[in-house]
Amino acid sequence: MKKIILNVDDFGLTKGVNDAVLELSKQGLVKSTTALVNSPYFAEDIKKTVDYDLDVGIHLTIDLFNAELFHPSLCDENNLFHKAKTHSLNRSLDSDVIYREWKSQIEKFIQVAGFKPTHIDSHHHAHVVNSDANIAVKRLGEEYNLVIRHNTNNKYTAHCTGDFYGENVNPDLLMTTMTNLLEVEADYLEVMMHPAFVDEELKTISSYNTARMKEYEAIISKEFKTFIEQNNIEISKFTN
Repeated sequence: MKKIILNVDDFGLTKGVNDAVLELSKQGLVKSTTALVNSPYFAEDIKKTVDYDLDVGIHLTIDLFNAELFHPSLCDENNLFHKAKTHSLNRSLDSDVIYREWKSQIEKFIQVAGFKPTHIDSHHHAHVVNSDANIAVKRLGEEYNLVIRHNTNNKYTAHCTGDFYGENVNPDLLMTTMTNLLEVEADYLEVMMHPAFVDEELKTISSYNTARMKEYEAIISKEFKTFIEQNNIEISKFTN
């Protein structure tokens, strides 16, 4: 049996995102998501996930919504993070400041959810594109004993592909993405995805919106379900 993790980023972003994640989990097509703890619908829906066979990790952020801790290098006087569009994630930052902010996000996750996140990734790949953020996330991964997207250390290798993305997503692209991923040797094979039921709030928050519904439709398609069965693929999760 070949194991692949389909991870939905952005749980909590809007009600439509959450509902899509829960519905896909109910159908057994998705068993992993990562949540934005500072998003408007995290606290509202996080406890619902315990009724599903669903890993819930944390989607750490330094460029969306409110910071947990004030620091002028990360946020404005209202604690709103500086957006990536106006402040490049590649800019030099203090890894200790990011560590403290992200540790606060993890602790908030645990306090609100009542359980520890199962894995770590970050919004706009902050921990990959920013070297200071990478230092911070490795500290946190060790501290909380969590798998980190794109990480390689002495314990495990975690390989993630973002190829299933864009305005032209469809079942063929999803199947091609998974076929290519099966050629990779790693302890964890992950497809990053962003399916959602698109609402007006999502259109306001994210420029990547209508394509999210196309992602959802590709995942529930008959072609994809047949592909999984014929290729003996198990939709997996980080805690398997």
